[in-house]
Amino acid sequence: MTRLQQDRQKQAAGFVRSMYKKPQSDEYLQRVVDASVRVPADTAVVLIYNMIAVKDFSTGLARMNVPVLFAYQPESQPSADFLKSKFGEKVRLERFDGDGHALFVDDPEKFNHLVEDFIKTLPK
Repeated sequence: MTRLQQDRQKQAAGFVRSMYKKPQSDEYLQRVVDASVRVPADTAVVLIYNMIAVKDFSTGLARMNVPVLFAYQPESQPSADFLKSKFGEKVRLERFDGDGHALFVDDPEKFNHLVEDFIKTLPK
């Protein structure tokens, strides 16, 4: 967290590059880095801390009364397993092998098709 506050540009560049498994242009990556450093440093620290420290979102998720689509890459398998164990059929899991955190960028066709298909299954 200290490094994030001391050198936002460097930390943002490393984080942004880690989000993708498929090559992205330097121009695209720089636009994402630039957008990320617009978030105030203190806010970024709180967001990252919460992402790392808060492991159990089940209280909030338990209140959900709508279907959930959880698209994830293999590194998130423990989260997917946890969601399935807690919510069963309320959650639809879709794994993206070979993609990074930014699934919608690494495999936009699959991601868009998945979201469109999920929307069609929702009650009207």
